[in-house]
Amino acid sequence: MTKPLLRFSFFFGIIPSVLFISCQRDDICSENITTPKLIIRFYNATDISSFRTVTNLRVFEAGSSTEIASTASTDSIAIPLRSLADSVTYVFVSNSNLNDQNVETSTDVDTLMINYTVEERFLSRGCGVVANYQLNSIQIEDGERWIINTEITNPTVSNENAAHVQIFY
Repeated sequence: MTKPLLRFSFFFGIIPSVLFISCQRDDICSENITTPKLIIRFYNATDISSFRTVTNLRVFEAGSSTEIASTASTDSIAIPLRSLADSVTYVFVSNSNLNDQNVETSTDVDTLMINYTVEERFLSRGCGVVANYQLNSIQIEDGERWIINTEITNPTVSNENAAHVQIFY
């Protein structure tokens, strides 16, 4: 009677315990790491050392009506970059005003094309991959030109601790 009891406890006690203990620590992600957004700060074009607040700012991807960001008043904004592409085109609307038919009436509309290189970094099996970006250029496309100039101040987008781009208007 002892042998069947030993076999039973071996197969249903010891083996599952060994399998449970053998799970690797990197199978579980305890970190809260995400792909960083691009941080843009707005500056006064005549006094380039001072911040400038944008009123009723709306940002959406060109060819889409889905807002990426919207704020009543700000001097900085965080927007996402696409990890499966090497560029993205965003429409920036200052002094945004939607009429009764939900149509934009502001004439302060500019389009920015942001070119970058995606650098994927493997964290662990549990956490997966995070995308970082290397900014190559920002071009102001045709528009009403409320944006006068742009400057990349930190080309490596690996965190959201500091601004990466300055926009002067």
